[in-house]
Amino acid sequence: MAGVNRIDSGRRLAPGLLLAAVLILIYLTLSLTDLWGYLPTVVQASVYLLLSGVIIILLLSSLSGKRIWPLPLGLKALELKALELKALELGARELRTLGLKALGLAAIALAVAAIIAGPDSGRLLEIALKPPALFSYPVPEIIMTVKPPSFSGRRKFTENMSAGDEKTSNPAPMVQGSKITVRVKNIADAPILITGSRKVKFRADKNGGFRAGFTLRNQTMWQVRAGSRSLGQWPILLLEDNPPVIHRVAYHMMKTKEGFFDLSLDISDDFGVRDVVVGIMPIGGKSDSLRDRTNLGIAGLKRFSGNIYVNLAASDFAGRKVDLVVEVTDQAGQTQQKVIRDITIPVRRFSNAFSRQIIKIRRDILTQPGSRKKLARQLMALGLVPDNGQMPGIYYLALRSAYRRLIAATNDQDIASVRNILWALAAGIQDGNRGRFTRNMLTLLTSLKIALYQRQPTIIIKGKLQKIDKTLLLFRQMQRLSPRRTLPVDYNIRALRKLYGKILADSYYRKFTPAINLVSYLEQGFVYNDPLILSGRGFAHFRTAHHARKAVKILEKAQKQIMDFVLKKTIRLEIASAKPLRAVTMSRNRDIRIWIDIQQKLRKKMKDLGRTLQKSGIDAARFTVPAGDLAREVIHSMKDGNMSAAAGYQSQIMTILQNLGNMLDREMHYQPKEL
Repeated sequence: MAGVNRIDSGRRLAPGLLLAAVLILIYLTLSLTDLWGYLPTVVQASVYLLLSGVIIILLLSSLSGKRIWPLPLGLKALELKALELKALELGARELRTLGLKALGLAAIALAVAAIIAGPDSGRLLEIALKPPALFSYPVPEIIMTVKPPSFSGRRKFTENMSAGDEKTSNPAPMVQGSKITVRVKNIADAPILITGSRKVKFRADKNGGFRAGFTLRNQTMWQVRAGSRSLGQWPILLLEDNPPVIHRVAYHMMKTKEGFFDLSLDISDDFGVRDVVVGIMPIGGKSDSLRDRTNLGIAGLKRFSGNIYVNLAASDFAGRKVDLVVEVTDQAGQTQQKVIRDITIPVRRFSNAFSRQIIKIRRDILTQPGSRKKLARQLMALGLVPDNGQMPGIYYLALRSAYRRLIAATNDQDIASVRNILWALAAGIQDGNRGRFTRNMLTLLTSLKIALYQRQPTIIIKGKLQKIDKTLLLFRQMQRLSPRRTLPVDYNIRALRKLYGKILADSYYRKFTPAINLVSYLEQGFVYNDPLILSGRGFAHFRTAHHARKAVKILEKAQKQIMDFVLKKTIRLEIASAKPLRAVTMSRNRDIRIWIDIQQKLRKKMKDLGRTLQKSGIDAARFTVPAGDLAREVIHSMKDGNMSAAAGYQSQIMTILQNLGNMLDREMHYQPKEL
């Protein structure tokens, strides 16, 4: 018959085997491209079964003694008779040569695909030989562990994610900045973690399986894939993180030689403030280009309400009208700003002649750039002036360093470095070690205050107090060894340690507000460099003023209630009578008697408050005596039924109490008399 040649059994099977090998290599090559992962599993199963059937048919046809080489080329299936007849005319040798060439090309294609697939080739070949639709595989176990950032106050949690679920799971909300770890078990090869547009490789876990992780930023979805096949995809639910809120910012000028000023802040954030920065800009300038940025050391707090002492005297804007900008940044990087318009930055006053000369040179370096060589020679000349051994040698080394830097300056950074050295040098000559000591103490006290706001354990508060005490003792020792004794150093260590004990006790009993008030009191003492503030008597003065201020607030509230009653009673009497209001006996009115008794008690409280303040050295007689006299007049007017006169006296009492409260506020923010 045409197209059929009888040959021995060995040669009959060779064409079928050769063709089957070519088809298998082509199928494996397609599998190494990870084609089946993008298609439904039923498609691969259909191709797999079809290929198996074709190979069986080829082998059976070969064993039957028929030459079927042209069959897989689709010649009979496509009924291309002319091409089939031409192929049948080829001899066995030509067919074998053509089959070997096809086999070689298929093998080369398979090798290239394997190289491209790399380490993933083993997994792809396994899927090719065992289609998931026809063979069972272990179900991967995917475990997600979320570690929220410490500022969120949330606990670490773990969830088991169902493999294969596409957006069907409902994971718990997460905080931005959380550390997410994903572990995959019951899988032979490492998958890939995709979060947003980023791919993360899984690594072998010591407890078995594979592990990968990422930090949550702005991603909305994450998934685990084995090549092109998705093992699961889940949404990311972010907890809303609002920007920080600045409730209040107030600027207060202070009478200190060092140039401190006081910032009263009230700020909050839902997950905690990362940092608070204060900066300067010219009046009407843009807040995105702040000058002299200074970090206030406030971090890790959800709410801060208190005072911070700032020193920007080294700024080129010192003594000028500027806009002060307070910038608050939360843990997510969100920023909020508040501008205090048209304020004056305090100027530092230097009394030492050397310091004044250095500051003048520092200013001229900026304002007279053409005279910098001349100014450098002036710096060198200052190092030759005798000082009778009052200044340590390090100051002369600093002068030489500033001189060399100024001579070799090539850019603005070099000039800024020279000016910083000169400022530190002038301050050091003026204050000796005290300036650095004051800055260190304020930094330590701010750290202690932040720890109290954070409600840190007592052991941490104790450690910070010990560090403050050690710094003070070292400063006293250095001052005794120093040849310069121009400033008093007689801090009352015993009184200070009593204050430390009160702070520690309040911290132990979780009374953080009184402890914070004590730290604020210590800050005032070191800002003003006045040891009297830090003595036992000074603290008693502060505490008396503090308690008196609270008492005045209570008196104001009670007096206001009496005033409201009197005004209401006055209006009722005016409505009831068309004639002018006249004296009416009200002694039998029960309500009137109650309010008269309250007013008598308030009058007694005012007298007691005046005596207490007088004993502590606070002269408040000009407020408490008139207030007591007016309270007596109020009582007489109420007894006589003259509510109009009583209302007038009440108004005067309220004004006096407000003035007394303002005076006590000034006493609590004590400023030395000599300043």
